Amino acid sequence: MPKKFIEGLQHFERRHFPDRAATFRRLVIEGQKPSALFIGCSDSRVVPELLTGAAPGDLFMLRNVGNMVPPYHDGIGDDSCAAAIEYAVDVLRVRDIIVCGHTHCGGVAALLQPRNEIPLHVARWIEHARAAQRDEDLNDEQSMRELEKRNVLLQLDHLATYPVVQKALAEQRVALHGWLFDIAHGRVDIFDVETGEFLPAGGE
Repeated sequence: MPKKFIEGLQHFERRHFPDRAATFRRLVIEGQKPSALFIGCSDSRVVPELLTGAAPGDLFMLRNVGNMVPPYHDGIGDDSCAAAIEYAVDVLRVRDIIVCGHTHCGGVAALLQPRNEIPLHVARWIEHARAAQRDEDLNDEQSMRELEKRNVLLQLDHLATYPVVQKALAEQRVALHGWLFDIAHGRVDIFDVETGEFLPAGGE
């Protein structure tokens, strides 16, 4: 275990937790009531709480390689994503679901690599993004940004195949959002349905 992690745990227990003890006690007594489900990449450079200013109890999180959402199935398949989505929407009653992609995503970049050069389970998993790939995609900066954006939109489409999400959308008690975090510039672009473009969250 890296020493800095142990020191970090000690620092949290001695310095940070005492200032937040009342909040954590309240969350234990009242239970969690997050307002949003955050579906993001496992990438270590993506820190949802840092991006959003979220406090404990604000975000219910689902993270995996490439911020992907397998299309709904009612048979054999990956249940971890489905369970998180169903729990967030049906039990926690979140009001918003965010699919947050990011620039320089290794999972998305793997779509452009020969399948035999990718670890087996990664190769299988990224097939959930394959429909976002286009024949003209190249492994350059501009192509990758567009592919990363299309991946976010594809995962939103997959999300909408879940009956629990369809029901919540029909009842207008949940909204879906697509974000792309630009790591190098510290900027989050949000998909705007009216323009069909990703626009800066800061409005610039």
